[in-house]
Amino acid sequence: MDKKELKIYTLDEICEYLNKPNPDKSERARFLREGFRCFGAGERGMGGLSRTAKFIPESIHILVSPVACQRHCDFDLKINGYTEGVYSLFLSEQEIVGGKVVEVLKKEILRLLQELSPQPKVITITVTCIDGLIRSDYAGLEQMLMKEYGIRFGVVEMFPILADNKVTHTDQFPHMVYGRIKTDPEKPKKKLVNLIGKIDPADPATDFYTVLRNAGYEVREIRQCKTLEEFDEMGEACLNVVLSYFNLHAAKMMEQKYKIPYFFWNQHMDFETIKSNYEELEKILGCSLNIENYYQQAKAKAEEVRRLAEGKTFAVGQRLDYIPVKAACDLTSIGFHITSVFVDKIDKKDLKYYEWLKTNSPNTKIYLAPDISMRTYMQNPEPVDIAVGGILTLKNVENLQTLNLPEEPYDFLTYCQVMDKLIEQLHPKEKNDIPNILSAEENIFARQWKVYPKGVV
Repeated sequence: MDKKELKIYTLDEICEYLNKPNPDKSERARFLREGFRCFGAGERGMGGLSRTAKFIPESIHILVSPVACQRHCDFDLKINGYTEGVYSLFLSEQEIVGGKVVEVLKKEILRLLQELSPQPKVITITVTCIDGLIRSDYAGLEQMLMKEYGIRFGVVEMFPILADNKVTHTDQFPHMVYGRIKTDPEKPKKKLVNLIGKIDPADPATDFYTVLRNAGYEVREIRQCKTLEEFDEMGEACLNVVLSYFNLHAAKMMEQKYKIPYFFWNQHMDFETIKSNYEELEKILGCSLNIENYYQQAKAKAEEVRRLAEGKTFAVGQRLDYIPVKAACDLTSIGFHITSVFVDKIDKKDLKYYEWLKTNSPNTKIYLAPDISMRTYMQNPEPVDIAVGGILTLKNVENLQTLNLPEEPYDFLTYCQVMDKLIEQLHPKEKNDIPNILSAEENIFARQWKVYPKGVV
């Protein structure tokens, strides 16, 4: 296939297009995905809809949908250890068509409340696309639970059919979670900083917690709340530090509802940006944060990674960052030679990253990863030494090395942890250290036995 038929762009082309105030229809079409989404386009996860609802302490969660919609949610919850306080309500066609969803759910909740001891203080449910179409009204159920039982109620709307809306379902679920907080917004704020948007549990031993604690502030991430009272106390924080775009909608709600300002910290693979974030945080809080030693550690780690990356070419995929072109900028700043970036869409809000990359890595190519044409590209992809993050589209590249990294860092010690992962994987291997890919233990078709968490069947 002629490359012109593929959705591959130069940085000049993208910057020219995104700088146009009103591109015409044909120009827009050239930069949009066509056809069914290519299966070679992976995405970074955002933490799971139902899993995040279970972060609310002293709560139970109910999956309410046809059976087919529940399988991945139920498995996601249980494989991540959420086996207590999780229930499934399978809806029949008759219940859906007859508009009986709320009635059936109410009956099941009342039955649960008779059996559970202690009773939950919060009940959340996940509904799926079918509920988006029939528009069940849960207001009466919410009022009844609060009036008769003092139980809070919330709905996670998992509607992938609305994934391209201005406010998507992935924006709405943290909005629902933090919207369950009960507090008096007029109360004086505490020296408490909320950390919002972390996918993996936050480690209280990292520098973000340490330097703020030394400055007299407590940091709280939702999974550190053991009681509903501790969860409600998040509504008394003086600042929300937001780590991802998925949580900005919730932060704006909390600013309006609880009068908590927010700072979009944003996770970064760039130690200089982390330093800038700390400097801005000092201005917001009006305090001094002692970060110099942590900064120097991160800088030294980055230099070690830069030396190991010399002479190698890299592709950046969508599992590394919500904005892969931002990750490409960060890795370029370390010294990586980025030849290609696979993005989910060409978005004007990312223009600053494309322009930076155009100046600092002008030959980098941008691929529209979900486009149907990538299926053809997968048969004969351009060669690259190393893929950062999962890039199934490059599966046929000979001798391709893949770097698997944890969640993108937000402070210096989490940055050093990611750099250590890079160092471990980039470090030259002795010949005897390279496994025989044809051995039974390493064969990709061999079974890989793992132990499921307790309660998973």
